Amino acid sequence: MSDFSSPPPEDSTPDGYYDADFLPAKETHWDPEQALRDLAEEVPILDHGDQRSAARRIFVENAAIAAQSIVNIAIYSPSDRTRLEASRYVIERNLGRLGETTEDIDDPLTSLMASVVISEEEAISRARTQLGKEG
Repeated sequence: MSDFSSPPPEDSTPDGYYDADFLPAKETHWDPEQALRDLAEEVPILDHGDQRSAARRIFVENAAIAAQSIVNIAIYSPSDRTRLEASRYVIERNLGRLGETTEDIDDPLTSLMASVVISEEEAISRARTQLGKEG
């Protein structure tokens, strides 16, 4: 596991994560072969050999870092499209799917984000329609 109590390196973002690969500052290399060897040792002991229990345990143990990774992508991704998709995911997971209008949303920030998402979806729909007519 990561040691989040140590200060982040100078080349990381303010929250201690690398902008380029979104790995915690201290974990700069992941060896998949070693991870599989470790997992093969853990599953019989921690999960009594049950693969489903192991998968659930891994997801629960890493849910916070996965959520932080999605938020980091929403904030720091160099791609506008990727930032939008990650932002949409975060909002929809917390507020539910945004409706066709923003009239029933009280919070100004949420209303703004909803209008951006709706506008983006409308633009995509118009572009697909145009491409369909030209093709």
